[in-house]
Amino acid sequence: MEIFITQMSVTPLFALPSHLEMTAYSDQEGMLCVSLLSKEPASRCPLCGSLAIRIHSRYLRKLGDLPSTGQPVRFLLTVRKFFCDVPTCPRKIFAERLASFVSPRARVTTRLFQLVQV
Repeated sequence: MEIFITQMSVTPLFALPSHLEMTAYSDQEGMLCVSLLSKEPASRCPLCGSLAIRIHSRYLRKLGDLPSTGQPVRFLLTVRKFFCDVPTCPRKIFAERLASFVSPRARVTTRLFQLVQV
């Protein structure tokens, strides 16, 4: 018996923004948990707007999202903190902003928030 591997067009399951990468997923007690990372090499300081590349640290955000394949979805988003190297900027350390996907300090994705607001 021969097995042939073919390339297929795969529709993104979660329709993630292009700057986010899915690194892992698992099914935990009926909930689909998806780990995400930002692929952007740098981030802009929210106060002065300068581009920062030096990473200070990372932390994990847990975000609710729209259900997929009949299961609730939780994103485990690893967010980086950067140093702002502009001497006159009062913000020395800041977390990267992923505004198209999630608002600062939000516990749910933007698309889930918009659906609930209707």
